[in-house]
Amino acid sequence: MSFVDELREALLPARMRLFSSRLFQALVSDEKAPLDLWRVYLWESYHYVKHNGINQALAVLRTDPTEKRLMIRYLKHALEEIDHDEMCLRDLEKLGVPRQEVFASRPLPETAAFSSFLYDFVMRDNPIGRLGYSFWAEGFNEESGYIVDRLRYHFGLPDDHMQFVVAHAHLDARHGKECAETIERFATTQADRDAILYFGVATCHQFYYVLEAMYERSLRERAARA
Repeated sequence: MSFVDELREALLPARMRLFSSRLFQALVSDEKAPLDLWRVYLWESYHYVKHNGINQALAVLRTDPTEKRLMIRYLKHALEEIDHDEMCLRDLEKLGVPRQEVFASRPLPETAAFSSFLYDFVMRDNPIGRLGYSFWAEGFNEESGYIVDRLRYHFGLPDDHMQFVVAHAHLDARHGKECAETIERFATTQADRDAILYFGVATCHQFYYVLEAMYERSLRERAARA
């Protein structure tokens, strides 16, 4: 078994738990989900996605300067992540949410904790471990087409109103493949592999609570308007 296969197997329980979250279950249900759920998802996604390019690039600071190929891969990925928060903002604007309102807001504690965990691991632990997060976050390409179809069903929005998810359905297939190749090529020590395994499973586990918090926020806001 290759290390990538070992990682995929180790991630399976945490990934299945993500699919059990109330947010995901609302999207796979035949009962129409409220548009508010999509708005909250975009809003909170903006708050963590805006950090992804930065914490990915920070991995370069703690990488051996002789590992130039690895640093190039980190920076290339960071550049491709750096404007994904703009997709969230544009989609929110099409729902009538001004970007200044999003800028002025604070993330949910679970969302903030997730971003903090990424920064903390890159800066204080083995930065190559961040590839474990990229591996599962970019590796939903098997489900991404299905998720986009369910969003169309639930919300009736055109694709140019759901660019954050529609664009990722195309990007993630390539990013997932590149991440697997990077892991196979550069995670050559047991310490590196242990870091990737730990951080991959830990971030996938923690993201479940982000999705649950998003769902709870949508319930609170709906109840406040009722």
